[in-house]
Amino acid sequence: MQNNKKLISKKVLSLVLIFFIIVGFIIIINFSVTKYFLLSLLNWGTGEISTENPNHYAYSENVGWIDFGPTGGNVQLLDDQILGYAYSENTGWISLNCANDNNNCAINYKVTSDGQGNLSGYAYGENVGWIDFGPTYNGTDYGVKIDSDGNFSGYAWGENVGWISFNCTNTNSCADNGGVDYKVVTSGQYYAQVATTITVQTQPQLLLTGCYQKFETQPVVSVKDQYGVNMPDGTNVTASISGGKGTLMGTLTVGTINGIATFEGLRCDNPPDPFVLVFTSGSSSVNSEVIKTSTIVCGGGSGYVSAPTTTTEIEPETPTKTKPVVEPGTKTPAENNEIGQKMTSSEIVNYVKEKINFIKFSMPSATTPQSSPFRIATTSILHKMLDALRSLLNFAK
Repeated sequence: MQNNKKLISKKVLSLVLIFFIIVGFIIIINFSVTKYFLLSLLNWGTGEISTENPNHYAYSENVGWIDFGPTGGNVQLLDDQILGYAYSENTGWISLNCANDNNNCAINYKVTSDGQGNLSGYAYGENVGWIDFGPTYNGTDYGVKIDSDGNFSGYAWGENVGWISFNCTNTNSCADNGGVDYKVVTSGQYYAQVATTITVQTQPQLLLTGCYQKFETQPVVSVKDQYGVNMPDGTNVTASISGGKGTLMGTLTVGTINGIATFEGLRCDNPPDPFVLVFTSGSSSVNSEVIKTSTIVCGGGSGYVSAPTTTTEIEPETPTKTKPVVEPGTKTPAENNEIGQKMTSSEIVNYVKEKINFIKFSMPSATTPQSSPFRIATTSILHKMLDALRSLLNFAK
């Protein structure tokens, strides 16, 4: 009995294990299919012009109908260019890309796309010459466009074929207006990107010094379109300040690279109140986190320490007036001129003589036991110099 129970338990466990393996395999397959489906939806700008689709004709008054989905034409729309051939009964084959001929593009030409449905560049036909897919006239762009549903519109132009219309709506000549319906349609879906989602990936943080605050951590902002795809390189993002009374300085507008706008050198002067930075692209914008302020000198914010204050001039202290040391019974020059009168020459001579006597009597004797030979000689010379100076003053007096 126990052996039977063990056998049954092993079978149950085996079945459970097999069940989970099968379920896991189904989940993996479904995920792969779902992932492929989602990626295909995001594969904007790629597709083809099918011969099975009746909408693959353009029209020119000079050469008639031009088929952009002919058998053997193999027209392919890539993100940045178009491959394949168009065909006209009156002009023959028209090459949309030099790569079609496997001649290493000795003459480089192709119909190009900016990834947003705007075509430009040239096609070439041996019988018609060059055809421009992005012509302008009197400053107006008449070039070929592809909308989000794959519908072509606009015109191409060639000297030998004139204007080529890709949609009857260009000239209001569709069936509703008594004309003929025609247009070129591709399975590729082009659309005009619009900045709709702006995200602050790196929040700005102020440096901890200076009344003119540089952001220690500069902001980094991502910009995506309505389908979550990065905006084209060069999409402008502008920073501004909101709240507070500070002024934002530095490079305020930055172009994106791979959907990312990286700011450098942003700084602000002494914001006294909390504020945020606002990042704008087109009609969309987003705020940074609030940058708080404090009562620190220069306004400042959280971690916002002022620079050293401007040096102020301080009046020098008035020196303490001290009387010169003189012998008892003598007067200083100031005491001889308490009323501010100029000293006479005799008074100046007497004063200097008094100072000489004081210096001489204050000097150590040249014959003290502790005196070195050098000190004895030096002191003797000074005494003689002072005596000579006093004699000269007596003469001057």
